[in-house]
Amino acid sequence: MIRYKDMVNKLKIAIFTGTAVLLPVLSFAHEYEGIPAEAQILRTQEVRKTEVREKVQEVRTQAQDTRKDLKEVRTNISEKRDVLKTEVMEKRDSLKTNIMQKREALKVETRNLPKEQVMERREVVRTEIKEQRTDLRDIIKEKREAFKDEAKERINVLKDKVTEERAKKIEAFFGSMIRKFEAAISRLRILADRIDSRLDKFEDEGKDVSSLRTALDNARNTIESAEDALDKAKEEFTTFASTENPKEYFAKVKEVIHNVAVKVRESHKALVDVINLIKGVSITQ
Repeated sequence: MIRYKDMVNKLKIAIFTGTAVLLPVLSFAHEYEGIPAEAQILRTQEVRKTEVREKVQEVRTQAQDTRKDLKEVRTNISEKRDVLKTEVMEKRDSLKTNIMQKREALKVETRNLPKEQVMERREVVRTEIKEQRTDLRDIIKEKREAFKDEAKERINVLKDKVTEERAKKIEAFFGSMIRKFEAAISRLRILADRIDSRLDKFEDEGKDVSSLRTALDNARNTIESAEDALDKAKEEFTTFASTENPKEYFAKVKEVIHNVAVKVRESHKALVDVINLIKGVSITQ
């Protein structure tokens, strides 16, 4: 008992001199006053075991909740991406069909009309087509944003297989390539629209641009093929992030990325070919 009192006195001195904050220790000392040393040790061990068990259970519960939340987020994003992808494909197919129908109908409607009315009808049809293309691009933009929203989720999944720093670097590298491809495809679409405007002027001047329209439509198809390849690359990268063996799967990711680059080059070449054809028309007619 004397040693206990000496300990308490030393603790009090330590508090008042500012050497330590020992109120929890004093409380602990009072609580165990009169209890044998062996019993104190056993009780302390039990208390610590209980605290450890509670902490472990708390961590497990938090981890389960986190995995559940991540799974829900992943499912929601995946569903949204699939819906947008389907919507883009349906909108694109509808646009192609509508353009062909409108052009054929325009030829029939304007066959015996004065030039002024013909130009008016052409302008109406062109405006409708441009609005449909704008709607399609808005959906494509939304689809691209959905992929960006998945970045945090992909990092959380990937960091379970590699370090978090490595996961962030991989995401940053792939994200940078995706943005470059997206920008390239957007520029190709803008170029195609400019060529379309040029053909409109030729058409208004009375020139036959049907073959040029066909060539441009084919070029637009190659642009959509590039967009499809880019979507495929995004899907493969998302799968790569969650696969059990990322290193082995990365080869497939590189393959689809290479395919995107090939499709983009093909699209550019197709538009250049149309431009060269237009130069020939502007000189000869």
